[in-house]
Amino acid sequence: MAKDGVLSIKHSEPGVDTRLGEFAVMFAPTDFAGGAMKPHYCRDPDTTKAFLKELGLMDHAIDEIVAKLDSTKAASVRLSLPEEKIALI
Repeated sequence: MAKDGVLSIKHSEPGVDTRLGEFAVMFAPTDFAGGAMKPHYCRDPDTTKAFLKELGLMDHAIDEIVAKLDSTKAASVRLSLPEEKIALI
């Protein structure tokens, strides 16, 4: 069963160039009742791209997210993820 929610990716190392820094990937279901989200950390943009691909995002969506991360250091997208993909985060 899939859950609707927001996937957020944030550059987690202030002062470090986004081409080098670590990224935190979080998913917040829209029916989330509270509590902290546990982030999945990716060590650089390439591992972040690979992880987003593993979650099932299409290449064009990944490219848009990475472009936004490069300019603003954060990106969010509303989507549905199956339980088994949410468990990866």
